[in-house]
Amino acid sequence: MRLPDPFLASILQYRYQCQRQLSKKAGRRTLLALDNQTQQPVILKLLTFSHDIAWDEIRLFQREAELLQTLSHPSIPKYIDAFEFETHASKGYAIVQGYIEAPSLAAHLNAGRCFSPDDVRHILESVLEILIYLHNRQPPVIHRDIKPSNILLTDRSGNSSGQVYLVDFGAVQTLASRGGKTITVVGTYGYMPPEQFSDVAHPASDLYSLGMTAITLLTQTHPADLPTVEMRVQFEDRVSLTPHLQTWLQQIVAPDVAARPKSAQAALQWLTSPQSFLQLSTPKPSPAKLLTTPTQLLLDAIWQSVRVGAWIGAVCGGIFPGAFFVMAPNMLVMMVLIGAASGVLLGAANGILLGVLTRLFYFPLTHLKTHRTVCTLTSIALGLFLSLLSLLPLSTSAGYGVVFIPTVVVIGSLMGIPSYKIVNRWYQLPAKNRSSA
Repeated sequence: MRLPDPFLASILQYRYQCQRQLSKKAGRRTLLALDNQTQQPVILKLLTFSHDIAWDEIRLFQREAELLQTLSHPSIPKYIDAFEFETHASKGYAIVQGYIEAPSLAAHLNAGRCFSPDDVRHILESVLEILIYLHNRQPPVIHRDIKPSNILLTDRSGNSSGQVYLVDFGAVQTLASRGGKTITVVGTYGYMPPEQFSDVAHPASDLYSLGMTAITLLTQTHPADLPTVEMRVQFEDRVSLTPHLQTWLQQIVAPDVAARPKSAQAALQWLTSPQSFLQLSTPKPSPAKLLTTPTQLLLDAIWQSVRVGAWIGAVCGGIFPGAFFVMAPNMLVMMVLIGAASGVLLGAANGILLGVLTRLFYFPLTHLKTHRTVCTLTSIALGLFLSLLSLLPLSTSAGYGVVFIPTVVVIGSLMGIPSYKIVNRWYQLPAKNRSSA
């Protein structure tokens, strides 16, 4: 695309000869040009000031130029120049960078290229190397807009999937004295991590965007078009990956920033060293992780049930009869003692039953939700069974059953959860796994 000569003369200062326009959006355009002094192709990024351009955009553009002057990495286009321009109709700002003759990952996808898991691993490793360089600077540099259109990939060469480059630092943020707080919310929907919507960015934010980029390459689908469950993108059924790479991607795109690798260096180490990844990832329940012997833990489960059963039985023995009858204080004390004794007996039976049930059918304890449900229902069933047995030989009024049956059911159900938790101590399970089960 040829621009009018006056525009070229004033903006490009007679040094750059425009070849064609690469992209254009409100107030911005990117041009491919020839440097008349070096006869090398360059990229011209132009920002034209107008009423449609917010001050934050101008500030980001200037900050990009300032940052690029400080960067020196073979996979980041070289900074050449930056200058202001003014014509009779407009004025603006220009950045000049070295030209990389390579299409973006987005262009590859649009052209129909399919990326194998090996191709994606190569891209991941290459971008992580760039991020290590950026994040290790003082202050750390956060790109904040990693996506397929901002990663260039040269054509395949031999066994290589191509050289990788990271471009477009217009959204970059340095973590200087702002405690991670950014100046303005920037990024691209689908690739932007949740914390950036709250105007915060961390080194792990770039890792999330990189992970979403990898998922896009593997699934040929934009992240916004993939299903989500509790803010987590569901991609596993759309591509066949090794367990290591799949788990790595699941962790790298965790909605919670604290659940992701803490640095690009750690992410690269986990990606290239499965053994390291397995050691540093969240441990899974395993029979080898027993804390004590099953006998000791069975005794713990019984004690927990007895203890809980005693105090719940005492409380219920006092509250439930009092709700139906007017009794003398000595009668109330007797009912409390009877309730406590009943709770001890019920707790002992409950603890033994749950301990044996767990050891026979839920060892190792990997299905936490099912185990908790079974424990609770078993405790309730045991309470009902014992209450019916105790009622059979008694020729009491219906009122006694109305009081006794709810009491035993409450004792049994309330003992179910404490017994379940004590049995969970048979394994080294993270607290968050227990609470979310």
